[in-house]
Amino acid sequence: MNLNIIDYIIENKKLNQAAIGKLLPVNEKVIAKLKKGEKQPTHISQAQISKWKQGIKIPKVRELELISIADLDDVCTEFNQFTLDNVDSRWAILTAEHCDGERWLDYLKDLVYKNQIISFEKNDVLEGNDLKDWSKELLYSLNNAGVYIHKAPEYDCLSHPDDLGAKFEKYPRSPFFEFIDTIFSEVLRRQKLAINIIPSGLKKNKNYLKLIGLITDGVIAMELEKISIKDIEDYLKKPFPLFSDPMKLFSFQLDIKFEIDKCITDLNQTSKNSKIDLVNNELFDKLSMFLGGSDWYEWNDEIHDQKIESIIDEKTIPNDSNKNYELEGNFDSKDHLRLLDEVDSDKYLSFAERKITDQLRKQEKDIEELHKKVDSLLNHLSSIKPST
Repeated sequence: MNLNIIDYIIENKKLNQAAIGKLLPVNEKVIAKLKKGEKQPTHISQAQISKWKQGIKIPKVRELELISIADLDDVCTEFNQFTLDNVDSRWAILTAEHCDGERWLDYLKDLVYKNQIISFEKNDVLEGNDLKDWSKELLYSLNNAGVYIHKAPEYDCLSHPDDLGAKFEKYPRSPFFEFIDTIFSEVLRRQKLAINIIPSGLKKNKNYLKLIGLITDGVIAMELEKISIKDIEDYLKKPFPLFSDPMKLFSFQLDIKFEIDKCITDLNQTSKNSKIDLVNNELFDKLSMFLGGSDWYEWNDEIHDQKIESIIDEKTIPNDSNKNYELEGNFDSKDHLRLLDEVDSDKYLSFAERKITDQLRKQEKDIEELHKKVDSLLNHLSSIKPST
């Protein structure tokens, strides 16, 4: 889902950028800054709207106005409570369909307390606005990775009224909520690992705090990488799809992996410059493995290769009917594709690997189509008698 408020208005209110700008009058501060003789604008320019559409930060007062233009405050009463201190157009767009923003925050707060997710800066369990911001960012990251954000679980007001642990109805068994549980348990595990292996001399470093802040995104990227293409196809099926746009996963993973690698590299350089004891390259290799840097993806690729090799062993692949296919001569990509077609290989491949395989299949199909056209043309030419 696109969470940009300008894109939302263009799509849902059928207004172009110029029309949106005309609905936003210029405030007195802008007018006061005008130079003598400079023409006084009456509204926000189309160029400024375009910048906001591209992701430039929108001033809070304008964000409130844009939410009103989008009629999001009419969709859900929760959004009427927005002020300059807490306005969040992304949250409004994400939760508008089911008007479940408060339920989501309550539900995620329960999981934070249950799993004891901590704030490293305060060295304590997330609370208050920190907890609320962390919960929102979790759903934003899932959305950015192409995960479909489901309706929040309903409150359970009837059963167990005295049991604080039974605040929500048991949610439907679905890949999405199972995935949420996995994310929380893995974030907790990696937070503990980071606390234990990073020397205290680095824990006040800005790159350390940034790296810790990437743990959640790193976990999301790693856990999604573990899902095979077959599961992704299953998860796209209703009623409880896990993905809304699987293709967004690749760019999300690349961005997070790059940021984690950069933080680790900068931390390594800081440790060398500061000559902090007990810091060596092995430590940073562990960090890359634990938190989702390049080392983890290299290791994961090796695991996938081993799985493929377990199927393709000395050019022999068993299929579901226990038949063996012996290949003669060179073993090329066509043989590989044919054999992959004859076994249920999807469960052995990651989404990225399957994408490459699909590209090979498409290339092979295009070549076959070209050969057919050439053969057809040659046959047609041979049937035409030369004129005398």
